[in-house]
Order: sequence, then structure tokens, then C-alpha cells
Amino acid sequence: MPPAKFFSRVPTTWDLWQRAVEKSTQDHNPHDQQEWSSASKLRKEEYLVLRCLWTQYEIEDLPEMLRMFGLREYFNKANKWLRKFPPFQAYLQQVTAGLRTDKYDPDRPSVGPGPWGTGIFEIPAAEQGRILSALARQRADPRKKSKRMIDEDSVNLGLVAFLIAVASKHPSLRSRWTPHRRPIKAKFGNGAEMEAQVDGYFGGGGGAHNISMQETAEVVALIMTQDVKPKRPIFVISQDGVELYITAAVFNKTYLSWIKNQREKLPSDSFLQMKQYGPWVLTNADDMEEFAGIALAIMLAVDS
Repeated sequence: MPPAKFFSRVPTTWDLWQRAVEKSTQDHNPHDQQEWSSASKLRKEEYLVLRCLWTQYEIEDLPEMLRMFGLREYFNKANKWLRKFPPFQAYLQQVTAGLRTDKYDPDRPSVGPGPWGTGIFEIPAAEQGRILSALARQRADPRKKSKRMIDEDSVNLGLVAFLIAVASKHPSLRSRWTPHRRPIKAKFGNGAEMEAQVDGYFGGGGGAHNISMQETAEVVALIMTQDVKPKRPIFVISQDGVELYITAAVFNKTYLSWIKNQREKLPSDSFLQMKQYGPWVLTNADDMEEFAGIALAIMLAVDS
């Protein structure tokens, strides 16, 4: 008999989650699991035990996102500062020009800002340009469709370098982004552990559903090991090829107590909610301007 097909996309509603659970033979209490896969290799049955629903929003839903998470004031401040930050404005010109990485020849000055004009954004611009070139080569050669020409580390480097550039020169930020790959081990009630790795974070001083499951596991590991507050979202910033996303992980006190093994049962309507916004596209200067404003607004809010 073929294995049960739990879901092709992560459940977005209680009904879809319940249908998938009915096909699973796993215990429904995470603290009764005998063992866990790592976050990057989490199985669908394990994902269902974490009780998570994903909801996708478009970038047109930005005003509602800013209102829901109290980010409007920070977003306005972030945009005002970015508009006056010359390296970022030079970077936007580079995006419009196709993120071309010109070589600097003092005897033959080029037209436009060139990567040297982008200052602290030079490295993220160069990495993003390299990603675009690799994607273009992949599209040009159908025989290589099955082979990923961009590795995860390259995408992570480009994204974290961009976030470092956005944050490091802002005068109000005390915290900073670090590219450090931070391992987190969440220990459940029976002693079983689930390990996750966060690729870059902001702090003091495969297929789409696989990515969603991995990000869910990373958030659960953070919730279980850090001093987090219910109803205060955890933001996950991610990239898939040329598309950028911001996900707000929202949970209440009941879910927090349950996942930390402080209560035995969880009400049927209580879930970890992953609200994903995007995509913003790397090759669109307007998108990157808005994305940078949101990212900086989140940093300002977290750091306040």
C-alpha cells in the first residue's frame, strides 16, 4: 500500500489540518514523540503534531500588516531614513540597472553609481547579481533544470548581507544582524530533541511546503528555548530565488503553555499561526525599497 499523502501544501485551515491528521498514525502530543527529525528534514507527520496553520498574504496587504502588528509608525520612520541614506539610494539604482557588477577602473569611470557607489550595499548587490546570473543560466539550459545552480548558503549570504547593510548605519539601533548560524535544540517532555539552525538573526548587541515546515520548526524551537511573549510575533525573513518574504509567527498564551509542556491538552481552535507576506521581487527597485522599509521597521520595533 502506498504511503498516505498527508498534504501537498501546508494546511491553511483547521479543516485541512484535521483531514491530514486523520491520515497520520503519529501521536498528537509533541511531548510523547520518541524522536524528532531535524528542522530541515522534518517529516509531514511531525509537522502536523506542532499544530501550525499557514496563511499567505500579498504585498498589497501591507497596510493591514502594519496595522495588525503596530508597525506603521516604525515603517514611516524607516522610509524617511532610507530615502536620505545615499548608499541605499545608489543600491536602488543598481537594482534598476539589473544589479550589474561593474569593475572599477579609475582611468575609465563608468556611468552610474557602480558597486563602489553603493557603499555598504556593495556586497549584497554583488551577491544578488550572482544569484540572478545563476538563475538566468538555469533558465537558458533546460537540461540543468533538475540541478540547483544556487546553493542555500549563497542565498542566505545575500539576504543577511542586505539586512546587515539596512541595519548597521541606523543611529537608533542598538542591536545588530549577525550571519552566525545558530543551532537551537528544543527538548520535549519525554526528553526527545528537535534541532533547528537559524541562518542569521537580529538580536542584542526544497519544495515550498518543505521550506514552510522548516521555518515552522525553527519558530517552535525558538518559542521553546527563548523568553518569548504570547501575542508578540516572531518575524522570519526569507528568500526563495528572486522572491523575498516576511512571515509573522503568532501564538497565544495557551499554545505557548502547551508547546512548553505546561498543559496537557490544546483547544481545537488553538494553533501557531504563520502569516506570510510577499513576495517582493529582487529585480524590482520599488519592491526592494518597500521590503527594506518593512525589514527596518521590524528591527526598530524589536529594538525599542
